[in-house]
Amino acid sequence: MTQRWARTALATSLLTGGAMATAPALAAPAAARAELPSEACKKTEDGFGEFLNAIASDPALRAAYSASPIAERDLRDPARPVARPGEPFRVTIVDNMWFYDEPGRSTAKLARIKLTFKIDGNRMRLGFVKAKFSPEDDLIRTFGAPEAYVFEHIQGCWRLVEHLR
Repeated sequence: MTQRWARTALATSLLTGGAMATAPALAAPAAARAELPSEACKKTEDGFGEFLNAIASDPALRAAYSASPIAERDLRDPARPVARPGEPFRVTIVDNMWFYDEPGRSTAKLARIKLTFKIDGNRMRLGFVKAKFSPEDDLIRTFGAPEAYVFEHIQGCWRLVEHLR
């Protein structure tokens, strides 16, 4: 199946003169990708929520549903590419709360984050910033630099395609 996928990609590349920039490369062919919950690929806010829950807690799923490479862009001007090394995925979920993941740091020391979602056609922008919450889970304040991930609905499912900061 992998060889057939590679031949199809090569044939498509040759037929389009190598211009395949309209869809970012996926980390793995569809047959080799890990399975998501059935609702996770729906092009709705609920579907995206299921997708985000799955990839935030499973690095293999995240890798399978990410472009290769993920484009690094400026948060204030997303059309502007930025030359900087990629970073690990920073959004994680622990006990149904969202945190800013920092590899090597214990879960107890991670900062919680405030998430925002904005859907625009085939794209979903997931904004996040470190935040302090009350014991009742009310937002007290945000701190640190905001960031965002952009996901695109490609080939019937969401794909992580950009990191904005």
